[in-house]
Amino acid sequence: KREEFTLFQDSLKQEISFFETVTAPFNVVLMLDTSASTQEKLGQIQQAAIAFTEQLQKADRVKVISFDDQVHNLSDFSSDRAVLQWAIRETRPGQGTKLYDAMRIALSALQRIKGRKAIVIFTDGVDSYSDRETYDRNVRAIEEAGIIVYPIRYDTREEVERLVRQQQQSGQ
Repeated sequence: KREEFTLFQDSLKQEISFFETVTAPFNVVLMLDTSASTQEKLGQIQQAAIAFTEQLQKADRVKVISFDDQVHNLSDFSSDRAVLQWAIRETRPGQGTKLYDAMRIALSALQRIKGRKAIVIFTDGVDSYSDRETYDRNVRAIEEAGIIVYPIRYDTREEVERLVRQQQQSGQ
């Protein structure tokens, strides 16, 4: 409710001139990092993604994408929770991380949709394989599209360091 909020700018209280709750459906691209660095966290990522879909309203629609050294389009936009949960459970671990390339695909999918839009991404935030997109281009595209991005970060530092050591020992 409006009276539950107080808005400050530069330490000065501001008057809220417009406040409205929105009940329009959300269109969400759910992005799951399945790279080698998140392999040990994949079960947690899947459980969190399923829990997220269970919290949505009936009319909300979700598209599931996973990414590793490839981007996998696992479902079209759907309100069917069983379809979404199946897609999430079908994710399998891969190798490298095409985070920036996957973000571009998510943005493109939402570009064709009208209404409220968001991207929810479960990742450690490491990109090691993108060959088409960059961080800077992703940021610009997100700003221009006005799409809300909710990153859920998983700490995989130990896993990444172990992978690097293994690759160094095997001469990769």
